[in-house]
Amino acid sequence: MKFILSFVVLLSLIWTSSCITGYNVVQGDYDEFKNIQRYVLKQQFRPKEAVAPVSMITHSLVKEISSNTKSSYFLYATLNANANSFALEKEFYISIDGDKKLKKIEDLIIENRNSISENSKQILTADSTKMNVITGYSNAEWRENKFKLELSDTDIAAIMNGEELKFRYYFGSEPATIRIRGKKLRKMKDLIARN
Repeated sequence: MKFILSFVVLLSLIWTSSCITGYNVVQGDYDEFKNIQRYVLKQQFRPKEAVAPVSMITHSLVKEISSNTKSSYFLYATLNANANSFALEKEFYISIDGDKKLKKIEDLIIENRNSISENSKQILTADSTKMNVITGYSNAEWRENKFKLELSDTDIAAIMNGEELKFRYYFGSEPATIRIRGKKLRKMKDLIARN
C-alpha cells in the first residue's frame, strides 16, 4: 500500500512540476495583433553523449495558424554551451527514423552568460544558535546559442509519421545529440495536430 501511495505522490509531483515550469505542455493563445492562433511546446533535453560541449538544449516548437487557416511551424532552439567550447556550427542534422536532413542556421545569436552564487555554511555558535557564514563565491560561465528555424511541410509530415527524432549539433568536431521519442514525441505530434 505504501508503494502505491508513494508512486501516486511521485506521479503527482512530476505532473505538477511540468505544469509549473511550462515544459512539455502545449500552450495556446490567440494573438489579436497578428491575427493568428499560436501553440507552443517547450521541451528541455540533455545531450546523449557522455561528454558533450552542451549542458542543456531547449527547443520550443511553435505552430502559428493564420486567418486563412495556413499553418506555419518554427523551431526556436537555445543551446547552453560550455564557456570554453568551440562555436556552434551553422549546420546541424535532423534525423527522423534514420532519414537525415542537413539544416542551415541563418541567424545565430550568441550571448556570453555568467552566474555568481554565494557559498555558505551553517555553524553552531557558543550559545548553541545556528548562524550562516559565507565561505566564498562560485562563478559559472556559459555561452548561450539561439536560433530560429522554419520547418517545412515535409519535415512536419515526417515528424507526424515518425517514431524517433534526433537533432545533431556540432561545436567544432564535438557533437551534441538529442533523441526525442515516446512521450516527448507524442507531445510534438499533439501540437502539430491542433487546429
